[in-house]
Amino acid sequence: MAEPKGSEHAAGVDMAGEALRAALPAGWIVRGQNPLALDDESAPEPDIAVVRGSHADYRHAHPARPALIIEVAESSLRFDG
Repeated sequence: MAEPKGSEHAAGVDMAGEALRAALPAGWIVRGQNPLALDDESAPEPDIAVVRGSHADYRHAHPARPALIIEVAESSLRFDG
């Protein structure tokens, strides 16, 4: 079972998502903590994934080709700053 996300982690994910949404042109979406269909046996749920298209494009299947994946690591924040 996964550990609960801390407030720093949640804030980092939210801030990164907002910054990406503001910077991306039309035709790109930011998905937060949703599955990706990378292969038949793997469906990771990264903190953020940037994919081409619209949310409606993924009603029947998860995106398989993300342009960017971001994982926020709260445990290393003091070293990364």
